[in-house]
Amino acid sequence: MSKPKVPKRNVTDIKEFVMFVKIRNLYHYCKDSDLEIYDSCRACWTISKKRLNRIKYVFALFNCEIVGIYNIGEWKQRSNLDTDFPKFPFEIRKTEIECANIAKECDSLNEMEHKCGGFNDFLAMAKINKGDDNKFIKWKSAYYFIKKDDELPDDIAAFKNCMLVKPNGETFFSGKGNRCERMYNFNENGKIKTDYK
Repeated sequence: MSKPKVPKRNVTDIKEFVMFVKIRNLYHYCKDSDLEIYDSCRACWTISKKRLNRIKYVFALFNCEIVGIYNIGEWKQRSNLDTDFPKFPFEIRKTEIECANIAKECDSLNEMEHKCGGFNDFLAMAKINKGDDNKFIKWKSAYYFIKKDDELPDDIAAFKNCMLVKPNGETFFSGKGNRCERMYNFNENGKIKTDYK
């Protein structure tokens, strides 16, 4: 039995400020769990304060299909993680949580090396080169979001389970990428994009 055809929606129909998160190889492990889809896209992102304060919704995409939509309730920094921090994917988050709890007490990688027993595992997981304190500070200060439990407005909820396309009909935000990637439908000055290349 073939999969039913997914309806297409134009990205320019989205009139709110949105961050899109493309989840790639994780989706096959979490597709049957709404909580794991949510967890897989919500941490951790380096976002400018200008953008951070404008993002109203996060759309989770897999192969350009919208598999989750989240109403932003709060953004927190990785160094302030608490029980709301995502648990999926477990093998990554377990190490990340342990390391973030140590990192919040450290101002440099040198300090981190003295306090973290699995320092080399931390560097590999965080993709930081030894001695790169700037990247370490960025890693600590990346953001994760917590959704509001409010119901989504109908015009936003209508995008769920649709294929997102550009105005010319091409699929939106496709191609090869890492485990997760992000994109916005607005620029740094807060204008919603109307032309996509």
